[in-house]
Amino acid sequence: DGIAGNGVAPGEVTAEVIVVKTFDPTVDVRGKILVVHYIDPGWTLLFTQAAGIVAERGNALSHAAIIAREIGIPAIVAAVNATNNLVTGEIVTINGNTGIIKK
Repeated sequence: DGIAGNGVAPGEVTAEVIVVKTFDPTVDVRGKILVVHYIDPGWTLLFTQAAGIVAERGNALSHAAIIAREIGIPAIVAAVNATNNLVTGEIVTINGNTGIIKK
């Protein structure tokens, strides 16, 4: 496994992964863990529907972290190579307190 990052929004969720490499507003992320390179404000619509967020870039003050805390979903940032190490459809548990991702 060995996938981890910085937990920036508390909570733990086990759900299906959806890896999104380029922004697509039509992707159905409801109840899934959204895995992306980075999130900018344009992605807000998508990740407000997600069960959790994993981003390869970002920090505790990044847009994704702030919004995730506001809406109460776990988020992990700085998870290096997450978009390559996680596969759409697999079930993982993310912990937004510790930053650990378990397959």
